[in-house]
Amino acid sequence: MCQLNLYIVPKTMNKESVLEIMKNVFPYQNPECVTSENLLEEVQDFNNVYISAAMGCNCGTIQTSFQNNSDAESWCDMKKQISQEKIEKLKEIKRLLERSDYLEYKNETLKKSGELENKLKEVKGDEYQEVLNEWRLFFKENGLLYEAMMKYEKHEVVDGKDIICNNIDEEILNVEKNEFVGIESEYEDLIKFIDVILEGVDEVKFLSFWQDGDNPYVKNEKYVFRKDLKIEDFIFLKDNELLTVFAD
Repeated sequence: MCQLNLYIVPKTMNKESVLEIMKNVFPYQNPECVTSENLLEEVQDFNNVYISAAMGCNCGTIQTSFQNNSDAESWCDMKKQISQEKIEKLKEIKRLLERSDYLEYKNETLKKSGELENKLKEVKGDEYQEVLNEWRLFFKENGLLYEAMMKYEKHEVVDGKDIICNNIDEEILNVEKNEFVGIESEYEDLIKFIDVILEGVDEVKFLSFWQDGDNPYVKNEKYVFRKDLKIEDFIFLKDNELLTVFAD
């Protein structure tokens, strides 16, 4: 189940013009007009609905990435909060990889995991569910190890010996310098799209929703003039919340 972003433009601007703008601003997406699919009935009397989504998915975009971090009051606060959480987790992984008994812990964990997986193949009914729950709990408790193994465990040969190492310090620097570059670049692209659209019409709307089988709907509405638009207006946009940006 993926999220999808809708771009809603008045019908007074022809579809071909909107699609051309979207192709120029979002060159790696696949824009299309989906009005005929009744994706958002509340606005379709006077608007056309467009999507711009590679493989029909907009998960991880500026509108959908931070909907569970609503306790932050600004983008600046949210960046600090998310960065600190990621950096602390990376430091914890680094400490794990540098433990003197890391290999022993890793091998014991993999052995136990293998035993549970084999047991799942042998049992049925209620016992299967019990073993499955045990395996899920085990995986959760050792999740940090699996992440360390799959993402950060590196190997070097020193004096003929295989030495485990890591590049966590580089990863921490990357979080501090580049973690949010993509999101802020995406906001700049949205501003370009909005500014070009508002040269031809008085407003443009945005809405994001989960593609869970039901059509999207308008749960709440927010309004802002272009001159007052901020990155937070997209960062804090909720599912099925309709954001309308008016020309100044």
